[in-house]
Amino acid sequence: LAYHLPYKHKAKTRSVYVPLDLVPEVQLWVAQYQRLKPLIRHISQLAMAQIKTHVQAQRRQSGRS
Repeated sequence: LAYHLPYKHKAKTRSVYVPLDLVPEVQLWVAQYQRLKPLIRHISQLAMAQIKTHVQAQRRQSGRS
């Protein structure tokens, strides 16, 4: 039985062999990544919303001056 970890590099999917003794640790890494990915996406959305709100406020202020 062989374990491979897929990943993206320059828009191409690649994979790396995972030795059997590292499988439990790599599975933990993958689980942590899957838990963090939606959180990072949410933080990015909040940051974009903050930027857009700031830009809109700046436009309103410059229009009133």
